[in-house]
Amino acid sequence: MKRLITIALFAFTAFTLASCEKNPAVSGGCTACSEHEKFNFVVEIYLLKSYKISSGEQIIDSTVVLLPTPLIKYSDITYYNKSTYTFGLTEEGKRKLSKLQVPVGGLAFGVVVDRYLIYTGYFWPAHFSSLCNWVYTDPIMGEFSGELAIKLGTVTNNSVIPDNRNNSKILTVMARDGKLKE
Repeated sequence: MKRLITIALFAFTAFTLASCEKNPAVSGGCTACSEHEKFNFVVEIYLLKSYKISSGEQIIDSTVVLLPTPLIKYSDITYYNKSTYTFGLTEEGKRKLSKLQVPVGGLAFGVVVDRYLIYTGYFWPAHFSSLCNWVYTDPIMGEFSGELAIKLGTVTNNSVIPDNRNNSKILTVMARDGKLKE
């Protein structure tokens, strides 16, 4: 009987862990599916703790480590416009942008759903004299307008910037909560 319980417990644990998605961007990844319930499938924006770049400013997703807490929480997002790739922000979200210190070369961020990295980009103010060749947004404009427009940068060396701004996970969460605009 003890052996049967041990086998059943082992099988359940193996099945549970195998059904969870692991993400290298999140330190430790998913350890149990109940962790998904804890995050309730929300869209958030994190600053990056560490990452590597391939060429120019192009961030390699597999090297990304997020900071432990989001910069922009789901409660700071009022809507997402899938036509303009724009997040609407609350006053609290705008206040958080006003506190950012963006160095020359940008400040890297990741857009995540349930702590699963969807895409990366840079906070890149318009007054920078150089162009960004990755996904970017202007935090100063976001602070004043209350809209964080996510844009694709200038393509160099025949590179292609992957466009995950309308990833189905983002759209599903926003539609579920009535935050999706066409």
